[in-house]
Amino acid sequence: MEDRLKEDVLLEAARYGNKILVTDELPDGQMVDQWEPVTSDSVKTPLQVYEELQAQEYLVDYERVPITDEKSPKELDFDILVRRVSQADVNTQIIFNCQMGRGRTTTGMVISTLVYLNRIGASGNYFLSCQTWYFPSMSNLEIFPALRFYSLASCSCILFY
Repeated sequence: MEDRLKEDVLLEAARYGNKILVTDELPDGQMVDQWEPVTSDSVKTPLQVYEELQAQEYLVDYERVPITDEKSPKELDFDILVRRVSQADVNTQIIFNCQMGRGRTTTGMVISTLVYLNRIGASGNYFLSCQTWYFPSMSNLEIFPALRFYSLASCSCILFY
């Protein structure tokens, strides 16, 4: 699906002088349309971005779990999330990101928190210092510059679409 979207973006760009129309949000919250120049090298799937980071020896991992927006995850989706969170070191930071930044991201964070609490034996405690990061208004390409402010030994990212 990601590769197909990349192809679609490049086909659209070819029709419009190697530009695509994107909507951007200004600091005051106003939404504006603007033409963004793109090339086959600048359009990347999230997996390609993570592979480039891994090639640069960043300790990151990537899992794409396709979940329909505003829907509950299927049992298999839930199992994938639980397995991936359970396999990560307990000190690993986990990033959840989806296009809207609401339902699917929140679902992932709740699952991660429950697994984390169970792993540390604190499932009955109300105090939690969990290392799950949420960036509600950032695109996939904006996440990593934002992380430069954090000292991440290792990071897993789970994206929902």
